[in-house]
Amino acid sequence: MQKLILTVLALTMFYSCGKNAHLGKDNKDEATSITENLVANCTVVRDEDLKQVEISCPDGSSEIIYDGSDGEDGVSCDVKEIAGGSMVTCGETQAFIKNGEDGEDGSACSVAQDVNGSGSLITCEDGTSAFVKNGEDGADGQNGQDGADGEDGEDGADGQNGQDGADGEDGEDGADGQNGQDGEDGQDGADGQDGEDGQDGADGQDGEDGQDGEDGADGQNGTSLVEKIVDPCGQQTTHGLDEVLLVLESGDVVAHFASGDNQYLTILEKNKDYITTDGTGCRFHINDNGEIID
Repeated sequence: MQKLILTVLALTMFYSCGKNAHLGKDNKDEATSITENLVANCTVVRDEDLKQVEISCPDGSSEIIYDGSDGEDGVSCDVKEIAGGSMVTCGETQAFIKNGEDGEDGSACSVAQDVNGSGSLITCEDGTSAFVKNGEDGADGQNGQDGADGEDGEDGADGQNGQDGADGEDGEDGADGQNGQDGEDGQDGADGQDGEDGQDGADGQDGEDGQDGEDGADGQNGTSLVEKIVDPCGQQTTHGLDEVLLVLESGDVVAHFASGDNQYLTILEKNKDYITTDGTGCRFHINDNGEIID
């Protein structure tokens, strides 16, 4: 409502300030545009603190237009088309608007720009014409507030890979890692082919038979030292060379023992735990009775 009041008042002041200027004439050279008349003759200054607009013209006339107060809130209206027109209902008030009759067809007009570029000539089929001069550019208005940020666009396509950078200097050697566990023994290779038999040598001459000696006295019957052979954890290696224990008739248990280049047979103590050295890691125990428990 305030904008409508200010517009009407501004147009009223324009006519009072520029009353000596002709807004339209038949002679196109003497015609004056509304924009040119307003810009050239009068100035408009708004005072936000006082809520007013002051219009001053070169002839000394001026006028102050104050901001109007808000009017009462209107009521919403409903429009329904009925026979012959429309019924407008606003609250308790109604008004019938008849359909208007079609007016006469207007005549077509053409617009041609003046040769010197000062304006444009409007010519209509009914014989009327009007020349509109080009107005001067008005002062630039203040920049509006920045709009809200738009949504992020889709990611662009990946760019091409850049050139490889120069190699960096070699870093210091890391500390040596711990030795890994020994791997299992590989399978034995296949036996090679037997070599060809050599030629038999020539038989030597038989020697002369010697005289038979006297029979010696019979010796005492011997005893078997080894009672059994035991593989503590059963067959575990793929080459079949597990370490084994010899159990004597006396109940002692004998095992092979290596120390550097020296090879030994040793009697194992009872009531102790042992582990084989053939790479299988077999653990076993010999109790007080000489029994081997794995």
